Amino acid sequence: STASGLVFHGGTREPTLRVHDTTNGDLIASFPLPAGLHAGPITYRARPGGKQFLVVAPGGHPVVGSPLGDYVMGYVVD
Repeated sequence: STASGLVFHGGTREPTLRVHDTTNGDLIASFPLPAGLHAGPITYRARPGGKQFLVVAPGGHPVVGSPLGDYVMGYVVD
């Protein structure tokens, strides 16, 4: 989760990154991914006051049945 009240997650058979509001659980946005996301997203700032980044590593999972792949993807969080 972020200080601005966002939670990012995957963890389903659908290759999708979801963004929820921490105050009410509402889905704010979703982004298609090339493979399933079953690892936790990482968020960081390179320097104080700088841009915030979100990095995910969709790789899929054969047991869960999500699409397989080998990716690292980054987003800028505004």
